[in-house]
Amino acid sequence: MLDVTGRPMWKRHLLETIQQQAASFDLVLDLSEGNRPIYEDLPAEVRSRIHFGPHIFPASAPPIAIAADGPTLFFGGTNRRRMRNLQRLRQDGVKVHEVPTNTFGAALRAEMTKASSVLNLHFAEGIYTEAPRILKAMLAGLPVLSEELAAPFVADLHYLSVPQANKATKERLAEIYANMCCLLSTEFSLLGFLRRVAMDQVVSK
Repeated sequence: MLDVTGRPMWKRHLLETIQQQAASFDLVLDLSEGNRPIYEDLPAEVRSRIHFGPHIFPASAPPIAIAADGPTLFFGGTNRRRMRNLQRLRQDGVKVHEVPTNTFGAALRAEMTKASSVLNLHFAEGIYTEAPRILKAMLAGLPVLSEELAAPFVADLHYLSVPQANKATKERLAEIYANMCCLLSTEFSLLGFLRRVAMDQVVSK
């Protein structure tokens, strides 16, 4: 909802709706640390239920499954910004396969078996992280090629940056994938998050 600079990515009324909804739940996990300011005006009791970070990943990473000579795979909605970036990558000689919009489930998984990486392009200008797309990549055993992501992701360590797209050798992609999995499985697993939350509740009682 906010990028790392605090700039709103969506319309203000949507942010207000989210604030209202947060008060209705016993536990809220917001995937982006950058969204913290959205909740600052809520009562302290409500804010105590809200946790931050992309804690949605498996505690054990799947094995890498890069398709030899496969393209980088783009899936998701398209707009003018994304179309421009897809065209620019192709002009630079990057092999990109664009999956038709609204491809999900088994059909998407089948496409991912033919890919060497997953391409992440932001829908809007800003520095933020599309954690669900990274989760899909990890579950398929694929590294990520992306525009700049928010912390804790570090370009060319946990993901291959777009300017480095032409240097995506199999060995480099394998290194990127290993680094990404190490970070996400150790620090941002869903199981680890739920255990910490449960332990915090026990201690508070």
